[in-house]
Amino acid sequence: MSTDLTPAADAPLNLSPPAIHVSAEDGLDTAKYRRARAFAAETGAALVFDPPAEIPWTPPEGAIVLNSDVSVAGYRAAKLRAEAAGVPLVVRP
Repeated sequence: MSTDLTPAADAPLNLSPPAIHVSAEDGLDTAKYRRARAFAAETGAALVFDPPAEIPWTPPEGAIVLNSDVSVAGYRAAKLRAEAAGVPLVVRP
């Protein structure tokens, strides 16, 4: 087993500048943003904001759920069923 950590001669070099990744939530905190910006300026790194984490959509309890591509006739029929059953009608995003 080799312990040589030098890259292979044909390995591509990563010449992109180093980056400091900041979560979307931390980017909204003024103190954390200023600290990250100052650290990036000191080290010469780029400041990159990660996209916010997606929150999974869940329909209300007991609701009738329709797909977003529902036809007008399908929507009307579902609305009548929902009103008769007394449950909410929601369209899936």
